[in-house]
Amino acid sequence: MTLALACLWGVCDSQAEEPAQQPVLVHMQAALDIDVEGRVSNVEFIDDRKLPDALRRDAAQLARSWRFMPPTRNGKPVSGRTYAGVQACLVPSPRGIDYTFAFTDNGPARLYRPPRRSGQVALPIRTLISEGVNQVTGRVLYVVSPEGAVTVESAVLDDPKLQARFGALWFRDQRQTFKSFRYRPELIDGVPTATRIETRWEQRWAKVSGVEEMEARIRAESAESDACRKLRGEEDRQVASDSVFVRIGT
Repeated sequence: MTLALACLWGVCDSQAEEPAQQPVLVHMQAALDIDVEGRVSNVEFIDDRKLPDALRRDAAQLARSWRFMPPTRNGKPVSGRTYAGVQACLVPSPRGIDYTFAFTDNGPARLYRPPRRSGQVALPIRTLISEGVNQVTGRVLYVVSPEGAVTVESAVLDDPKLQARFGALWFRDQRQTFKSFRYRPELIDGVPTATRIETRWEQRWAKVSGVEEMEARIRAESAESDACRKLRGEEDRQVASDSVFVRIGT
């Protein structure tokens, strides 16, 4: 797909023909109403990103082609609502902007709510930097209640040595981090339902002298996202869902 959005995205016509422009990765969230046959009957974007209407319209059209396995109640399929993550990869081209989309996951909606004041990070960042560690990754298991409240049940670092030393502190940080989000629970037959989710999480930091290097790494990772891979004609990768609305294809 192509859209003449060059200047809107900060890339004017004089730059649009540059072949080495970096892709821009945008993350969106959409509420999907699923009918009893697993079809998407309605799409509503709930994030506050200011994106062109044409981009959202094309993303919504794609979402309507997705199919899900609906949940059952008393042995019969029922309708409901889930929330899907959608990646958009945009790359400047001589025609304007080339873009494509990718499904990332679905479950409850998570929207960021800036805290009133910055909390103190429990991890000893300076100590980790002095040891050459500029990021940590791990898995977080949390539950979104029918009221939209979240409870972090566990948070375990991938590195066993770091987990042994700092696991308790990282768990504390994750509980604090998740307080900065508000949630919309999934609906089954119109009734809010709890969802247990396991996700990968990471924290990064850098000295002032290393900020450019970290930003370059983030750009490189964006280029390897599912959406940007699709834009290059590469195949989708398998996506796992924690939702009772399991995507089964198009």
